[in-house]
Amino acid sequence: ALIHRVAPGTVEGMKYGLPSFGDLCAFASQKNYMALYVCEGDIVKAHLAQLGKVSCGKGCIRFKRLTDLNLSTIESILREILKLRKQGIGPSCSR
Repeated sequence: ALIHRVAPGTVEGMKYGLPSFGDLCAFASQKNYMALYVCEGDIVKAHLAQLGKVSCGKGCIRFKRLTDLNLSTIESILREILKLRKQGIGPSCSR
């Protein structure tokens, strides 16, 4: 619901074997955590202090429970990424 609120009309699908929401983000379920892939390391890094009890990679946010995520920060991150996509700037992991 959060993703659709940020980006109404975003098409859900599969990319690289992961459930994805257009070029905005994707999810993966690993053995010990879930991961939200946003492929924008600079944006994730800028919000690191507000993210809470999560582990971050270059373009992913790893969490064990949904309650570990600061959803207002995730919303801010997704809105910043959406601005990039609207400017025609694709995911940094594919640039």
